[in-house]
This record gives sequence, structure tokens and C-alpha cells, in this order.
Amino acid sequence: MKPDRFLRRVFTGISLSALLLPARAEVSIVLSAPAGAVKDREVRVWLVALNDGGQPVSFEFTPRIETVLTGKSWTAPAWLTNSAPGRVELPAGGFVRREYVGQMPELTHGPLEVAFGSSRVVLPGSALPEPASPVTAVAGGGATTVDPTPERGPSVHEESAALRFFKAHFEPYEPNYFIAGFDQPNAKFQFSLRYRLFHEDGWVPNHLPPLGKVYFAYTQTSLWDWQAESAPFKDSSYKPELHYAWRDVFKAGERNGSIRWDLEAGVQHESNGRGGVDSRSLNLAYLRPRVTFGQPGDFQVSIAPRAWVYVSDVEGRHTLANVPIGDPVERYRGNLDLRVTAGWQDYLMLSAYARVGEDWDRGSLTLDASYPLKSLPFGVFAGYLHVQYFTGYGESLLDYDLRSDAIRFGFSMWR
Repeated sequence: MKPDRFLRRVFTGISLSALLLPARAEVSIVLSAPAGAVKDREVRVWLVALNDGGQPVSFEFTPRIETVLTGKSWTAPAWLTNSAPGRVELPAGGFVRREYVGQMPELTHGPLEVAFGSSRVVLPGSALPEPASPVTAVAGGGATTVDPTPERGPSVHEESAALRFFKAHFEPYEPNYFIAGFDQPNAKFQFSLRYRLFHEDGWVPNHLPPLGKVYFAYTQTSLWDWQAESAPFKDSSYKPELHYAWRDVFKAGERNGSIRWDLEAGVQHESNGRGGVDSRSLNLAYLRPRVTFGQPGDFQVSIAPRAWVYVSDVEGRHTLANVPIGDPVERYRGNLDLRVTAGWQDYLMLSAYARVGEDWDRGSLTLDASYPLKSLPFGVFAGYLHVQYFTGYGESLLDYDLRSDAIRFGFSMWR
């Protein structure tokens, strides 16, 4: 049998309870491989949901699934991700399929088997020589050490338990970057992560599906004046929040993939962690819709306005002899911002973030451009080259009513 025909065959279906929730006895899952299942070390498989019953049923594709990749002398767990997760309606006797994507382990050769439950599919591997020593298997953006002689150490599954948990619950949130320039403060960095509160296979998402979309997030933005004496931090903003993230609200991405609506709503605290006259803090309740145009992997444009209200007294004014002077923070922060991004997921990405003050003035504009390091010659580095230009009021929460301009260069890990 020719390899291309072999790869197109559909393997044995497995029960839905072994894959996605909620479990439905009349729905089965078939794992198959599309043409071009392996390209540039990227693994693509299809998960096909089959309705074997006589009535329409509802079915949900999860954002990621855990599989097992097997080569000639190694085995590694892997996470495959779905760019269009969500609930679909399966007609009686009908099916819907979604593509899940991951990364091939490095230094592999020969065929690569992807396993999920009792289903198996064989994909072509790379033509590199067989490794004679432990290799690093990259799966779904993470890495774990794989030893071809398991008796010399713990199993791959034992070594990657924490990694699997991290991938199931944690993900980047706002952009993560470190940049520096010549304007003081010289350096600026941001770290942002969010945590899924409930396990996707647990009781809560099963019985109360909306709660499966609840996240706790944390973002920190710091300005570092490293050219000043003792290299102090100018100011930092600490932003914990609790929010609800609803992906593909109208299921438009599932139907044609060219447009997708997301919605996020939550509460956020922001402060600079200082006391006395330098203390600044805000408490917000916000709503942020987002619409994305374009196919995943192709050129895309995303538009995300955010509106908020202040849910408690805003703390922070400049003071003179303990007497507040000047306008309060919300005079400059206002109640609305807008983020627009345009570009390719694996190529150049441009973004603009604009914020306006309470009277539609005294705002700020942040422009970012990033380019993947792997696209450069000898692309051995992860992440992106990053350049940012800021102009306007309140780059730091401490100096919310001061205007500044700065351009900085560096790198980003997530954009």
C-alpha cells in the first residue's frame, strides 16, 4: 500500500468518554491523518466526531488533547492544540472534524506513530540519523527529555507530570517581553500568565460548563532605570484579575474559519505596591470583545476594545504637605482602550494599543512590532525580536499625569 493512501485511512474510533466532555454514548471519535500530515516538523491530525445515533447531538472540541508520540526508539507524551475549539451540533449520522497540531520531536527518523486511546495513526518522520543519546522531544510548545533506554532513569510520563499539568492549566495572557532604550527609564519588561481554575475533565466543567471558562490572571509591568545610580526600578504595576473567557462566541470560526468573535469579562486590581504619597491603585470591572479576521496561519487582523467602570474609590494623587493636588488617576485612565493587531502568527506582527482619558484627551499610544527569531539566519533562538514606541501620559502608574515618549528594543516570548 502506498504511504499516502495509508495515511489517509481512518483508524478505529474510540469512545467520546476517553476524549472530550460531556460524554455521549452515541458519539464516537475517529483519529485520522490528512495529506501533508508532517511539514516542517509540524504534526497535524484530524479528530472526527461521528454521530452514530438517530438524533442530533451537541459535542465540544477541547482546545488541546494529550496524545503519545512513538518513534523507533522513543516514546513521548504530547499536547496537540486546536485553533477552533468549541461546541458543535452533529446531525444524525453526520460528523464534524477538527485539526489538532503539535510539534515533532527533534532528531527523529522513520515513521512516527500518534496514539490516542485505542486509536493509532502513522505519520512520516524526518530523514535525520537515529539518535544515539537522549534527545529532546518538543510537543505542543513544551520540552521534555526522552531517554531511548528507559532503564537508566524515570519514565517519560513520570518526568513530564508537572509539564502536563502546566500545559493543562497555564497559558500566556498579555504580551511577555523585555525591551530597553536610551530614554529614562531605560528598560521595560512585562510578564503575564493566566491559570484555568477548573480542570477541563473535572466535575465543574461537566456539570457547570460556563465555570470551565473562568481564569485567574496576573500581569506585571515594570520600568527599570538601570543607568541611574544603584539601578533602581522606577515603578511597577501589579495586576491580578479574575475573568471569564468565552472563545468563538457565535461559532463563526467553526463554520468558515475566516472570522471569530471572543468575549472576556472580569474584575482587575492594579496597584504599584507603594505606600504613602506614592501609592496608586485602581479596581475595575471590564468587558472586552474581540473580533479576528483571517484564517489561522494566514494574515489576520484582530480588534479588541475594552470598556470598564471603577468599582471602588481610586487611590492616588500627587500631594503637597499631605494636601492632594492635581487630577486623580481616573482623569487620565478614563474608561476605554483599544488594541489592534495585524500580521501572521509565525511572521511579522504589528500592534497598536490606545487609551484615552476621562474627557477623551490626555491618552497614550503604544506601537509594537515583533518578528520571530526562528525566521532569521541560523534561527536557533525561540521568541521574537521586539521594538516598542510609547507616547502620551502615564507609562507608569506612579507618574500617571506626566507625558513621555520612549522607543525601546529587545525581545518577546509571547506577543
